[in-house]
Amino acid sequence: MQLIALLLTLGATPQIDRITPLGGQAGTVVAVELVGKNLAGFTSARFDTKEIEWLETSSQTPERVLGRVRISAKAALGPHRLQCLSKSGLSNGRLFNVTEFPGLNETEPNDQRNLAQRIPLKPQVVYGYLKGEIDVDHYILSAKAGERWLFDAQSIERGGFMESSLQILDSTGKELAFNEDQDEYLETPRLSFRFPKDGDYILKVDQYRGPQGVACGENCGYALHISQLPVVSAIFPLGATPGKPYKVRIVGEALDTVESAYLQRAR
Repeated sequence: MQLIALLLTLGATPQIDRITPLGGQAGTVVAVELVGKNLAGFTSARFDTKEIEWLETSSQTPERVLGRVRISAKAALGPHRLQCLSKSGLSNGRLFNVTEFPGLNETEPNDQRNLAQRIPLKPQVVYGYLKGEIDVDHYILSAKAGERWLFDAQSIERGGFMESSLQILDSTGKELAFNEDQDEYLETPRLSFRFPKDGDYILKVDQYRGPQGVACGENCGYALHISQLPVVSAIFPLGATPGKPYKVRIVGEALDTVESAYLQRAR
């Protein structure tokens, strides 16, 4: 009976439920975990570009595969599709994101303020995962008075299922800033915050549960982008005729620091 069950598992179509972390920095090698079903026959993974490569598999079970991914320095920034190659076929696709900033993985336990994970306040992407309905992530960071920092918790647009909120607390736990939706269309939070004084602050990532106890289940991963980048909220016009110069009006925040702009083909 065990042999029959194993053969049935090997013959079933593989499925990816979650990728951890949700991405990595261009020009690096990243340790990746794939969680799903029917992964016993996993042989490799393929991406939508040759600039990202599955290097090796370190361990695998029917529910979990661990391995390493090489991201070329030339890989296009943004989301890419990953699929599992298996003896029983090709899996569904999930997003794996290439970033310009170095990555840092969340470390548990950090679900209480006194257990907050200390992270440096620098341009980076913190990759986290809220395990279950009650999980909350806390990060502690040291800031200088007058510094403006941007905290952008991305999930839905990066392949996760999580609606979340961001809070900035002072060292006593008092809320200084909060956001759960960027606007009426983007349901992931972003906070632009200027720290009032030198000292330690707590950054809290929580999930939206709602009156019905909503939870995103197996794919509550997020990529918390920390930077001092400007924010573009609107651009006019939305397009132009190729081959002709035109003037554009950009609306946003911290645009006085912009030196130039570039366009890239939409993926």
